Amino acid sequence: MTFKLKKIGQTVLFYGVLILAITIGQRIDPGGPCEPGLGMMLTFLFFPICIILFVWNFYQSIIKKRKDYLPSFIIHGLVIITFCVGVAIS
Repeated sequence: MTFKLKKIGQTVLFYGVLILAITIGQRIDPGGPCEPGLGMMLTFLFFPICIILFVWNFYQSIIKKRKDYLPSFIIHGLVIITFCVGVAIS
């Protein structure tokens, strides 16, 4: 059980640091109408990183039958869905 909480904590910490980096990047270099700023470029990198981590957790939890990766798998899936909904709304 402790290992599951450690994995969940690592996943939440990762996304917290990533969102903080995007926010700081947007404040440092906001960009303009014709060119994306640093925050937008980090957001473009954010989605492929989420997909890679989602596939890795899928492999660990389903293929290798390691149930301790299942909560992280769910968190990555929710982040990807939230990102897609946010893009569709905006």
